Amino acid sequence: METLIRLLRRRKLQLPCQVQGFLLLGKPCRPTCPFFRCGNKALIYKGTRPVRLGRFERDRRSMKPSTPVGSFAEPPLVLCSLDNEPCQGPKCKYAFCEKRALLPDGSCGLEERLAPKPTVSIEEEAAKMERAFQQIRGRLKRRGLLEEL
Repeated sequence: METLIRLLRRRKLQLPCQVQGFLLLGKPCRPTCPFFRCGNKALIYKGTRPVRLGRFERDRRSMKPSTPVGSFAEPPLVLCSLDNEPCQGPKCKYAFCEKRALLPDGSCGLEERLAPKPTVSIEEEAAKMERAFQQIRGRLKRRGLLEEL
């Protein structure tokens, strides 16, 4: 746990907190996120829209003008066209994440997915496979099915 906190501090990510017995690593989801979507297509952006990098150039041309990366522009005000009030974000029943990273408690699971995964060395993996092979060989020998490999 201590190494996880040190890693998060080094990467300047939000420290983990505990909510209802669950350890949350991600930040709360916001409607200004480029992957946040409304199931009713009721989002209205007042101001500049968040940057979303597409695969193809035509995706970028079809978008409205967006906030340049690294600028100090105001974040856009996101309204719901159903009731003309500010979007509730993940509390709304129509909210979803394009990357399927919106967790039930309203936090973003994308950071958790992008966290470095533990790597296993080839030697450790080979030793594990060798132990499994020895177990199988022992079982076959007991049953008399082993032909010397």
